[in-house]
Amino acid sequence: MEYSYIYDNSSSSGFPTRIESPCASAPQAAIRWLMSGLHFLQLIHRRNTPYRRLLGGILQRRRRRTAAHGGDKQELTARRLASSSSSSRGKGTTKETVIHVQGCLTRRSCPQRFARMENTRRMSKRSPWLSFLVVASVLLVVDSKRARQPRCPSSCTCTKDNALCESAGLIPRSFPPDVISLLFTANNLESINEDAFLGLPHLEYLFIENNQIKSISPNAFRGLKTLVHLSLAYNNLETLPKDLFKGLEALTKVDLRGNQFTCDCKLKWLVEWIYSTNATVDQIYCKGPASQLDKKINDLVPQSFDCITTGTSTVICKPLVIDNQLFIIVAQLFGGSHIYKRDTSANKFIKLQGIDILKIRKPNDVETFRIDGESFFVIADSSKAGSTTIYKWNGNGFYSHQSLHPWYRDTDVEYMEISSKPHLILSSSSQRPVIYQWNKSTKLFDRRTDIPEMEDVYAVKHFQVKSDLYICLTRFIGDSKVMHWDGALFRELQTMPSRGSMVFQPFSVGSWQYAILGSDYSFTQVYRWDAKKGEFVHFQEVNIQAPRAFSPVSIDNRQFLLASSFKGKTQIYEHLVIDLSN
Repeated sequence: MEYSYIYDNSSSSGFPTRIESPCASAPQAAIRWLMSGLHFLQLIHRRNTPYRRLLGGILQRRRRRTAAHGGDKQELTARRLASSSSSSRGKGTTKETVIHVQGCLTRRSCPQRFARMENTRRMSKRSPWLSFLVVASVLLVVDSKRARQPRCPSSCTCTKDNALCESAGLIPRSFPPDVISLLFTANNLESINEDAFLGLPHLEYLFIENNQIKSISPNAFRGLKTLVHLSLAYNNLETLPKDLFKGLEALTKVDLRGNQFTCDCKLKWLVEWIYSTNATVDQIYCKGPASQLDKKINDLVPQSFDCITTGTSTVICKPLVIDNQLFIIVAQLFGGSHIYKRDTSANKFIKLQGIDILKIRKPNDVETFRIDGESFFVIADSSKAGSTTIYKWNGNGFYSHQSLHPWYRDTDVEYMEISSKPHLILSSSSQRPVIYQWNKSTKLFDRRTDIPEMEDVYAVKHFQVKSDLYICLTRFIGDSKVMHWDGALFRELQTMPSRGSMVFQPFSVGSWQYAILGSDYSFTQVYRWDAKKGEFVHFQEVNIQAPRAFSPVSIDNRQFLLASSFKGKTQIYEHLVIDLSN
């Protein structure tokens, strides 16, 4: 609703001069007249104005006529009451009644009655203005509740049912609701956010072509139940989020040409959707990986992808090789944990077995190891009802070999050899790290000792410098520590301040020994081992959002460090040696 007024106080008439907007409608015109009336009332209430003097004279003459006729009417009414009383009660009663009624013709004889009459006259004088104000208020409220029609965005050109947008950096949020066709051609769009087209219930044709779109929200097209044609052609898309087209019930044509799709497990759902949908999908091609290069995605089948399908609650995946056979242990918070086996003949992973959900309720870490030629793995369980459990390979599968202490909510397990004997160190949120030693006679782990004065340790990782054994103990808040094995127990060597640390990972690159301490609240700190000092010294800091794990990788004589993040993207760093002598 658009309207404007210019009040001209110099006008001899005193009425507002109005400028009408071309977008005005009939209800808006009515409201303008109401506002003009309200302004007129304001002029009347001003003192020493012709309107005030004119209205004052009219009201004064009206009061005189009312006063002149009021006495006659009251006397006539008194006489009628007296006559009716005389017919029923007699003359004495009649005289008394006449005297009583006539006695109320003055304010002094009957003050309450005259007070009610004054209130009635005041209300009668106010009633026209009050009624006018009430009607005006109701109309204003009704008009304000009417849904305002969204205007066409500044970067777009709109007709009754079409909109064409050019040079837009973001998808506008306001379009006329009756738009049927929407085109974004040759814009600067890089992403499509969630509910980008909410409020367009009649949209049938959506063209987002020749942009630089790299990512799309899974719910970008939510609510477009009438969409018939969707084009995302000639963008920079490498993948699409799963179930992107869910809820688009009327969809009959999808155009995805001209993108750089990587045909990996993330795009497997698209192949399944193309196979099952009734919509027509233009021919699109794979731009990677090398095994799928230039293949037609429309001709692929779900079996073309070598994927391990897991839930969204996967905590860790751990590889284990037994007799040249590759196994993958997948630990999940929900849906149970499983073991997969690589089937070389079918060139894919197949599910071998599940892991007992009664023992492993909330897995937090997996560690693999070999003792006397036999293969084991252990899962640290962090639930109150679960139990950290060791599993052993029996030739056909893995079975439960030993359950370590229950009810301690273990967060990490580390396998190492101390004095050439197999040991496990369990970290827990409810007790100090516990050291278990392998018993050759019983082929079980026996509890040996714990690490004193080290409460709230989240994880323990070990490393060796020559023949000396060290461990890095991670604390979320406080001081993380480096400890040295002296032949009888672990002794503190140095401390590093922790600021939300979930990982303190030692690793080696060539002859260099490093330790990296992650942080959720500050920069991640990298330390390098100083052989002369016999301890770590600060080396550099890197910016990683909520790091959770670090893993060194060597490819083609190049050394890399993979840093996984809980909040951001996984980052890859390369280890470089720079000669500064020249």
